[in-house]
Amino acid sequence: MKLIKYSTIVAGAALFLFTSCNELDLTPTNKFTEENYWTSPEKANMVLNMAYSQLTNSGYFFSNEALSDNIYEGRG
Repeated sequence: MKLIKYSTIVAGAALFLFTSCNELDLTPTNKFTEENYWTSPEKANMVLNMAYSQLTNSGYFFSNEALSDNIYEGRG
């Protein structure tokens, strides 16, 4: 009886130790991630140019201020 119990434990331990696991940290192949996008200076330059193009200029800011009461001067 002890031999069957011992061999079952050894077989279970061997099965547990010698099985392989799949890698869980797989990167997706259908979209960009941090690991696969920043691979060249051209891509970094493209992102930087896009960020600069989305910034507002001073004319846009002050023309919107004319619509508010921040520019109103209440003196004479």
